[in-house]
Amino acid sequence: MLPLDGRIKSQDGNIQLRSATGPTVILAAFGDLAFHGPLLHSLSPATPSGVFNSVRDRLGKADLAIGNLESVLVRQPTTPKDEKARLISDLGFIQELEKAGFHVLTLANNHILDAGVEGLQQCLEGIASSGMQATGAGMTEAQARIPASHQTDLLGFKIFAYSYGAGQIAGKNQPGCNEALLKKILKDISEFCRQSDMPVVCLHMDAEFQPTPAPDRVEMCRKLAESGVPLILCHHPHVLQGIEFHEGSLIAYSLGNYVFPILKYMTANSPECHLTCHLEIEIDRDGPVALRIEPAVIDSQGYPHPATPSEREEILGMIAERSRLLHDSGALKTRYLEMAQKYTRDIVKNIYWALGERDFKRMRLLISSLKISRTKRNWVLHYLKHKLFRG
Repeated sequence: MLPLDGRIKSQDGNIQLRSATGPTVILAAFGDLAFHGPLLHSLSPATPSGVFNSVRDRLGKADLAIGNLESVLVRQPTTPKDEKARLISDLGFIQELEKAGFHVLTLANNHILDAGVEGLQQCLEGIASSGMQATGAGMTEAQARIPASHQTDLLGFKIFAYSYGAGQIAGKNQPGCNEALLKKILKDISEFCRQSDMPVVCLHMDAEFQPTPAPDRVEMCRKLAESGVPLILCHHPHVLQGIEFHEGSLIAYSLGNYVFPILKYMTANSPECHLTCHLEIEIDRDGPVALRIEPAVIDSQGYPHPATPSEREEILGMIAERSRLLHDSGALKTRYLEMAQKYTRDIVKNIYWALGERDFKRMRLLISSLKISRTKRNWVLHYLKHKLFRG
């Protein structure tokens, strides 16, 4: 049998991973769902935005549908005018998500506190009052750790969600989300999963706009797979990355955007932010059995549409190539170093300019981003280590 990357395109995104040992269910996995900007203005109390209209026939058929809610949904959305990108939108979109067929929304991401503590509370309450569940964030660390539970006729699922540390991590009495640490994830699974539960781990982390994951995230995901986690679903880079079937587990390294206004800052960083897909994963009691990749394209307003035949071929070809790179450790390391180098040089340059212009507020924000983000510190340290010992 061909490796997974060789089958993604040749089999038109329909891949049999192994033979089923009994009845199966379908899990649908989506990337980032964000309703800010032009999408927010499309919603009115009397008229739904219709954001899912073009893809509605592909939604609502799964036994379990999971998406990452990147916007904080509140009663009266306003966006503060500061230098930080804030993704805040209206609670009305909760009804559209529910009607579209979503069961679980993960909230472990770097925007979950964009509307402050009150905004998080409103978002949690709004989801709780719907037919959906939220997981990965809460008013305390204990609440954020609690996975979503979803029961089908065949299987009981526990859905866990985690994010990289960037100032929004929950504490004992601190609202926020779960931090993506391997030991913590394994501890949570051990504590919350019964023997009959199937764990699903969702990770929101790594560098934006990168076609390949960082080597340490590949290592984390593979260790989770080797520890018995059958499904690892990742997002945050805003572009699609590779997929692999490792030790009987399916790992999607980035599901990209699914509902997301494609604004100038995104196209300036990558011309591929509008190319996306969702996964339909067939599962039996032993784990993933088959995979179906459903390509889609996002318009400038943020609405997803089914891919045309040529777009479908382009998206499947991209995923296939990026899946191949997952097995080339040299390429992963090289791309990670290039990203770390660019980030380090950019932040040093921006701090220098802020200092020269005596813009101390800007300078403090830049330095603070390094202080609160373990991930960004690691990028700088990785580049400096390379320059000192290999350059």
